Amino acid sequence: MEHLVNKSVMRQLNGKTVAVIGPGGQQKLRHYEAMKLWGVRTVIVCSELDPTPNATYADDVIVVHGMYNHRDDEKNAKNILDAINHGHLRLDGVLTLWEDCAPLAARVAFALGLPGVSPLAASIAKSKLEIHRVLARPWATAQGTRLHVDTRALNSESDLEVAIEEIGLPAIIKLEHGSSAAAVVPVYTPAEARNNWSRILRTLRLEEDWPGIGLGFGPRLVLSELLKGTEHDVEIVLWKGEQITAFVTDNGPTRHPSCAESSAVMPSIMSGATRTLLVDSAMEACLRIGLVTGVFNIELINTLDGPRVIDVNGRMGGFYIRDWVLEIWNYDLLEAAALCCIGIRPELPASEPRKYITGAMLLPSVHGTWLSDPDNRRLLRSVASSKEEAILVQFEENIHSHELVDEPWGNLAIGSQTSSSAVRSLLELWDVLGLRNYDPNIAQLLSGFKG
Repeated sequence: MEHLVNKSVMRQLNGKTVAVIGPGGQQKLRHYEAMKLWGVRTVIVCSELDPTPNATYADDVIVVHGMYNHRDDEKNAKNILDAINHGHLRLDGVLTLWEDCAPLAARVAFALGLPGVSPLAASIAKSKLEIHRVLARPWATAQGTRLHVDTRALNSESDLEVAIEEIGLPAIIKLEHGSSAAAVVPVYTPAEARNNWSRILRTLRLEEDWPGIGLGFGPRLVLSELLKGTEHDVEIVLWKGEQITAFVTDNGPTRHPSCAESSAVMPSIMSGATRTLLVDSAMEACLRIGLVTGVFNIELINTLDGPRVIDVNGRMGGFYIRDWVLEIWNYDLLEAAALCCIGIRPELPASEPRKYITGAMLLPSVHGTWLSDPDNRRLLRSVASSKEEAILVQFEENIHSHELVDEPWGNLAIGSQTSSSAVRSLLELWDVLGLRNYDPNIAQLLSGFKG
């Protein structure tokens, strides 16, 4: 992937010491390797459950036992601060790229008097219940539009009955602190709602049941209204409440019954007015919650009545987002996040978009059988590396499967001068790899990206 290194940014980051709270698994390690190339001294704070990062990624490692029990983040933060003091580490910034660790990172930065998101804002952003409680409050907005989604806590089966009566069906059951669309289930009847509420609580209760999807905060569930419209992601860079830049991605329809992302195109092919409305809505959501400095990922549904926020992530977007933004604009969201965490205002993008990228998620539920063959994985990497316009981003080493979690293994994408030509090339690549035999619906999922 071409990336023109910003020398002025490197000068600003070189020699800085940054604590990264929660390594976040294989998909995040390449980001820490990039930080080392910029001259950042990286201190990775991890749990005893994590593989200890090697010297390729970290200059120092702090192990905090039980760190992923986020119901005890006050104690976790104290343990991290004690380790920092014991090691006589002088930090310039605190950062996390791991969704579950955003509130913990905010606590540590605040205690050290370093720049960052406030602990309250980070905690609100991590709770799908609190996000919508805050967004539902009166707000002096120029748009005059509603951003929140009706959401109710499900602490008991009687709560579920009341929530169904107040919100109506169809609706969505999800983990209050969930991520990666894990255990997000559409329900259409009261019986379906009761069965799925019970099924989720029966199979996903503890962090070890499926690490990294929010269970460290507890298995609490919520019911939210099911919105109709197109789904979009906005990556937004803010500095003291000022918008530095933003990037909009269009997502394809999810694969029923899963709510996992299936496909995406960047830049958005929506009209300029719609893109502006999506960005304005994302920024307003951040400011209402209290996210004023940093790089954030906002998920929205563009309904007939305008954009509605479905989730707010108080950290840089994951999966393929950084790779695609780099490829299209030569703008590094990780650089922006690192600058924000040490108190330096990020720069504007240096270029207009250079191409469109269309990609599809490789999901265990659809592509697991194909991916389980080592020869197919070798073919995938070989074909992707031999095609200049292809972008393969692998998130996991192994293929994980669960009835309620369809966490993607990776994303395969094509860059081209138009979204239509990117779609055509991606479908051709699906055929070359033999994936169409396993994924006959791929053309339909990509059809909305033809412009």
